[in-house]
Amino acid sequence: MSTIKDDQGAYLSNLIVEEMEEQLLAQKIQAGKALQSQGAVNAQSQQIGKALENAIDKHVTTENLPNGTLYRHIASDILNTSLKNTYQKVNATATATQKKTDTEQGVHFAIKQAEYPQDKIDNLLNKCSSSQHEMTTADKNYLKYGASQLTSSFSDDFQKTNATFRQTTGLQSYITRTGGGKCCVWCQDIEGRYKLENAPPEIWKRHRNCSCILNYYNAKTGTRSTRVAGIWHVSQIYTNQAQLQDTSPKKFTQQEAKISELASTPNNAKGGTKAIIQEAKKTNVKYHAVKKNTKTLSTEQIIQKVGVNDVYSPGSCVSLALSYIANRHGYDVQDYRGDHGTFIFSGLATTQRFTETFHGESYTEQAKKVCKKLHQILTDQDKEYYFQVPGHAMIIRKHLWSLQYLDLQHAPKNMFKNFSTHEILYVLCDRRQNGGKPYKPKQQIPCLLTPIENFAGEEFQELLGYIHNGGENL
Repeated sequence: MSTIKDDQGAYLSNLIVEEMEEQLLAQKIQAGKALQSQGAVNAQSQQIGKALENAIDKHVTTENLPNGTLYRHIASDILNTSLKNTYQKVNATATATQKKTDTEQGVHFAIKQAEYPQDKIDNLLNKCSSSQHEMTTADKNYLKYGASQLTSSFSDDFQKTNATFRQTTGLQSYITRTGGGKCCVWCQDIEGRYKLENAPPEIWKRHRNCSCILNYYNAKTGTRSTRVAGIWHVSQIYTNQAQLQDTSPKKFTQQEAKISELASTPNNAKGGTKAIIQEAKKTNVKYHAVKKNTKTLSTEQIIQKVGVNDVYSPGSCVSLALSYIANRHGYDVQDYRGDHGTFIFSGLATTQRFTETFHGESYTEQAKKVCKKLHQILTDQDKEYYFQVPGHAMIIRKHLWSLQYLDLQHAPKNMFKNFSTHEILYVLCDRRQNGGKPYKPKQQIPCLLTPIENFAGEEFQELLGYIHNGGENL
């Protein structure tokens, strides 16, 4: 057992900083050295945060704590010492990089540092420290993951502060968010390039272990905002230049972003359809009573009824697949695109709830073996299943001993099409999550599979009321 010192907080803080410095040295990360772009600074801040996380994980143990307890004053020493260190490192590198970029572009503006986020650190202290019990796994996770995430956010805050400041000086600010290797649905929906004034507020936010890269840059706009006698005026001071267009101009409200973040988090995939319904009510998703179709529709009639030409709306494939299933059960349902339901029913947590509630199965398989496994599972001819891989949800079946998937997003050419390893690797793969590239044959792909006949009962009918858009135009 380690010897407990009177100033154990300061002692652990020094151990953690030394350990972090050793890791950064091994990775050849040097604070204050100008990098190519603020995006590179953003990526480096995540590396620094990870080094801090590992150091905390190594040294903050029950053996190293008095009574095995993470007291507030100890947690405060650890967080404030280590985070002030990482704050200085990130801002030094960001400032040097900004000076380099400004010199290359002939721009001469003050470079501002974001305020040290003491309120966020105090909030983290409230979550991770306690004098009532020994440190739990949850306490330690709050400490190490929170410290890592705050370190990553130092670069985000620097960019936001300077982008906002320069926007008022006549430099049009742009912000680009690029998804990381395991980008979740929420991050996918806000990634892209935006003019600062068009960017969704959530573009600056992160969840735990988020690896998205933020990068801001400026261009002369032809206008400048100046403040005279307390009033902002816009005057022409620059020669207009061609302006870049937003590549992902989707803008979320704060409510929509919150819904999407919750629905995209696997840890929220508990409680079945009742939890989904409660979430829909809580977030004011419109409810439209669902009625039975007046007549039985054929497969072709349902495809014609619910199919659209839309590959861009968030969760469109999930929306259409669920609408198809509802009509298969005889319900008159149109899909939910255009309402808050989009941000619940297209989320990973929701589809996992469907899989659990309606007795489906969840598994992981190599991309090249996905179809082989489906051939083994789908033994009945023309029995339809809801099937989801990252980036796409669909209806699949075995027809004349061939796998087929239903395309509902390319009207008027919607139909069942042959489904093979080629579609998994090159067509249906989630290119945003996979760095813009097709899947590799041996890449592990998470899969959700549920027979559509299992989507039944009063609970399912009530759920459909929040999926159905009531026939409103989208």
